[in-house]
Amino acid sequence: MSTGTKIVQGALGMIGAHSPIKPAGPESMETGRTMTNSMIARWQDNNIEFGAVPLQAIGGELSEPLGLTSTIMFNLALELHPLFPGSQISSELRRNANRTYQDLLKKCQGITIPKPVARATLPKGQGNNQNRFQSDTFFDSGEEIG
Repeated sequence: MSTGTKIVQGALGMIGAHSPIKPAGPESMETGRTMTNSMIARWQDNNIEFGAVPLQAIGGELSEPLGLTSTIMFNLALELHPLFPGSQISSELRRNANRTYQDLLKKCQGITIPKPVARATLPKGQGNNQNRFQSDTFFDSGEEIG
């Protein structure tokens, strides 16, 4: 789990908009917080659930799983790039953002399990039935189970 400050400073540092010599200003940090919340909300709208909570303040906890901090930073850097003139995106940053996002999709995207469909030879119920071959004993072909 990371603070919003660590996430935003890391992302801004990747595009050259923050460094120990020239730290990002409060406006830049607030822009980073807003973009972080927006990016996570968009991911959640796409059924990517990983338990992060919106940042109420820049110093607040994001509550993301430990393995997703770099994913958030890489992708936030790409989101912030157009807002900071003179910032740069390296091909390595773009590649890492894409790779970690694909990993995020594999780990966190919800899946839909289809309902099982019966075969005509699948008997209904349990046990022995005296009228074994009546039409209500077997499922109709293609009938949903459950």
